[in-house]
Amino acid sequence: MRVALFVPCYVDQLYPDVGFASLELLEAHGVVAEVPAQQTCCGQVLTNRGALSAARPLARNFEAVFGRHDYVVCPSGSCAAALRRQPHALGADPAGAASRVFELCQFLVQVLGVEQAHVAFPVPRRAARELPFVARARPGTAE
Repeated sequence: MRVALFVPCYVDQLYPDVGFASLELLEAHGVVAEVPAQQTCCGQVLTNRGALSAARPLARNFEAVFGRHDYVVCPSGSCAAALRRQPHALGADPAGAASRVFELCQFLVQVLGVEQAHVAFPVPRRAARELPFVARARPGTAE
């Protein structure tokens, strides 16, 4: 199983501990995830504002960077939803890398079958599931 961790741009810039904690959480459950250095923003801000032509290069880069992975794990519900729900608008392949994106907790539960995470992180490390707005804005996200 080839797994990549997609670290959203805001996590990378503002909350890097979340990215590290996500990687540690995956490793604690036996997943060796790659973190490709070539990853960029998912383009959610652009697509939400209707700037699809500006977001298309990001979609192409996402496919190039993550296309060979079986799973792409993302510690952001909104970024995961944006990637999974908008490939048609961006001219991306609906069966491409975006179709294999899972929010972190979703991956742990639905793919790995984790019922309870048996890990502890020293403060200030934390991993959180972002859900309320995404669940309301994008039906099916909270599946």
